[in-house]
Amino acid sequence: MDSVVLKGRKTGYEIYLNDAANFDEIMRELNVLLQKLQTSEAKSDNQLAFALETGNRLLTKAQVKRVRELFERFTNFKIEHIQAKVIDIATAKEAERKNNIHVEMAVIRSGQELAFDSDVLFLGNLHQGGVLRSHGSIFMLGQSSGIIEAGYPDNDEAVVVGDLSSTTQVRISDTVEIINPKNHSFDNSTVALINDLHVLDFDEVSNLATLRPKLFRKMEENQ
Repeated sequence: MDSVVLKGRKTGYEIYLNDAANFDEIMRELNVLLQKLQTSEAKSDNQLAFALETGNRLLTKAQVKRVRELFERFTNFKIEHIQAKVIDIATAKEAERKNNIHVEMAVIRSGQELAFDSDVLFLGNLHQGGVLRSHGSIFMLGQSSGIIEAGYPDNDEAVVVGDLSSTTQVRISDTVEIINPKNHSFDNSTVALINDLHVLDFDEVSNLATLRPKLFRKMEENQ
């Protein structure tokens, strides 16, 4: 099997690097391939973009540097991206951390802020003037008199679930609602979310399967 395979596409070329091949052999074949392409494209002034696919091989920083330095020898060639089918352990652990639901029982007092990357099940006490913030969704089973910020700063799919009747303010992504219990009826089944008009709206958690199917499936998996 060839160590390097070239395929054409509308915006340039894709180069597949055999993940089972020796890297030095890949570099030799890649160099030969680029030289041939340079000869065939000699009359063209257009810059050619290459997408490099490495399959199940994660290139090291040193290997990426060697590949980029090789392409730099050819003035009309540029690398669009280098992409693998796998991710490194640190990235995988970070993704797992963000996809899990964190259970928090803290007391957040006035002037304090507590922030998370993942979805949060809050069982503590959020005092007035305190801020509970997460990039994911927030499920309130504790007491809330402060500010709740879900989907921070730009996750429009996040929701806030729980009794918000005493909450000062709810923010999801870039939308904000000053809570007035006279305008809404809140209880433990309330869900706050950004609707199709990009307005912060309130609904029933029983409708979450329709409103946010991915989040609903995730909640079922964590039960």
